[in-house]
Amino acid sequence: MNIFDLANDILVKKRDWSDLSEEDKKAFTPFMVIKFMGMNKDLCVIMNDLQIQDILVLSSKDCYNIIKDVTPKGKKYLSYIKGTTKPQNTELVTYIAKYFECSTREASEYLLFLSKEDMKDILSNYSLDDKEISKMIK
Repeated sequence: MNIFDLANDILVKKRDWSDLSEEDKKAFTPFMVIKFMGMNKDLCVIMNDLQIQDILVLSSKDCYNIIKDVTPKGKKYLSYIKGTTKPQNTELVTYIAKYFECSTREASEYLLFLSKEDMKDILSNYSLDDKEISKMIK
């Protein structure tokens, strides 16, 4: 049983601790379940309150039952959706890093916030022609 199955057991099925198999009981890690379920915008306040109350010092059985009792019965918990990242032009990243005097990793992050006009202005400082600039920004 993975974290998604545990979250669904708690939210949808509302199974009791005694209904879980020994393998499922071993898979239940209160900290990870609270952390995972806290990523859900509808449950983040509840999960935060549980952490503040420090229920992690209790047994796994008690933690499971408390989490099950305080969470509303709901829809199936959705799994993670990986973000799509398009590959960045390494030459553009290099110019941005040189301009801002930072690492290429930081420059990659800057590209997320720079407009095309900003990038054109930066690249024009390096005596690149318009054709090269538009090819890099593409």
